Amino acid sequence: MSSPPQEPRLEEAFAATEAEADRALAVVKRLASSVSGARRAAVTGDLRALRRSLASAEEALADAAEAVGRLTDSWQLSEEDEARLLSSGALIDELVEHARAAGLSLHVQDGVVSSYPSLIRMVPRQGAVTIDRKPHRQIRPSRLVAHLRSLQDREPALSVERFAETLYNAYRILRPEPGVMVRLMDVHRALTLLPAAAREYGVQDFARDVYLLDRSGHDTTRSGARLRLSAGASAARDRRNLLVVVTREGAEKTYYGIEFEEPDRR
Repeated sequence: MSSPPQEPRLEEAFAATEAEADRALAVVKRLASSVSGARRAAVTGDLRALRRSLASAEEALADAAEAVGRLTDSWQLSEEDEARLLSSGALIDELVEHARAAGLSLHVQDGVVSSYPSLIRMVPRQGAVTIDRKPHRQIRPSRLVAHLRSLQDREPALSVERFAETLYNAYRILRPEPGVMVRLMDVHRALTLLPAAAREYGVQDFARDVYLLDRSGHDTTRSGARLRLSAGASAARDRRNLLVVVTREGAEKTYYGIEFEEPDRR
């Protein structure tokens, strides 16, 4: 009984086409050199050099046509194959594999890949991914992992001060009296009541921002209310009300609730 055909791997497919492109470039350079030689010979009137360069150019042109044919044939994936690799999770599997080899921590939840401080989503129809909702078309796994690592060295774009105020306003709507714990999942629902908002700002985005706020150490609103985040039990069986993130150090961290303590005005 024959084994099922193996799923193509994007890294290997890109590497094969890169190698053929390098070989084609070498032939094209030889063609360009022969044409330049013919021009020089024509300028100076060197008949022997001209005949030699023309013959060399003709030979290089035939080799270039063959090399370009091999280059075209080297990419064997159709657009449907490309979309399938992104939608099936095959690209995510390759990303995890290359990230592990590079010492980069990735976490996959509901088809979203998190790599501090970025969230990566597959966009199969466009043959691309998004990184923090922005299109990114360079999806060769090794290059994408290198790019994600470079993003770790940049300052996150989140304004933790503004985010803390947003959480405080949502908290006041959900729980008018201070000092009472509110589930963060409920805060997220309050912030994304409109369908478009829920699509644009998913639970993973919210969890990432909560972690960035926690990591920043910023815990006081402009009015002086002090926030406190509570962690959920990461080993809990029911994790539906937990926000789960992977820290910059690669450890899993969970959050459950938030409360604000108002300052004593006496």
